[in-house]
Amino acid sequence: MVNATAQNTSTPLDYSLGEASKRIIVHQQDDLLIIHDHLVQDVTPTRFYHNPVDTFLFLLKGEVYLQQYESSNVQNIAEEITLKKHQGIWLNANTINSVTLLTPRVELCLIRLSTSVNTKSTHPFEKISSGTVELQLGRNQIKVWPLWETEHGRIALELYPTKYKETLYYHKAATQYFLPLNGSAVFMSKSKTPTSCPSIGKVVPPKEAVAILNPGDQNSIVLSVMTKDYSEGRVHLLTRT
Repeated sequence: MVNATAQNTSTPLDYSLGEASKRIIVHQQDDLLIIHDHLVQDVTPTRFYHNPVDTFLFLLKGEVYLQQYESSNVQNIAEEITLKKHQGIWLNANTINSVTLLTPRVELCLIRLSTSVNTKSTHPFEKISSGTVELQLGRNQIKVWPLWETEHGRIALELYPTKYKETLYYHKAATQYFLPLNGSAVFMSKSKTPTSCPSIGKVVPPKEAVAILNPGDQNSIVLSVMTKDYSEGRVHLLTRT
């Protein structure tokens, strides 16, 4: 069974899951946990997940066959489903989930939004993607597909068009996480120095000013996560002329 370490950390940690397979704890705080698992079929053909709170699994690369067992009896399969690239699903708290790799390499992202909510099995066992949710228009008319959105937080796919840029802003209380899935994403801070988003994504704490740019010639799709206080508002910084 797999559980993250108990300590809080905002510094990425990584360790081996057996030869070429590895786990990266990108961010671990009480309000947000982000984990990347890089799995190699020859080394780790199947991996089990058993989490104390509801956890969202999003497939970054590859294809997997997911089976969920009854907590009291691992011999009985309660649900089963196949997940492809850029599809996600909720793994309910305290369920036993078996992920079987269907491709040579698989990368997945595990997201936990709180240690104290979603402790009951409230999410249907169904895959979620841009094809299953309604398109919305976000800030500056960017396209947004909210994969999950409640008072506890938001997980979404955001499309940034070519040559996109925006002014600096910060969230009053919410922590944000951005992970480019394709195309380019560049972040601007108060220093005015643009930096490319790391391959493991970028965590932006509350009240830290940031702006997203897409200087490329193709649209950029980004996985966006915000914690429960995102509804308290975004503050734009005025620029002097």
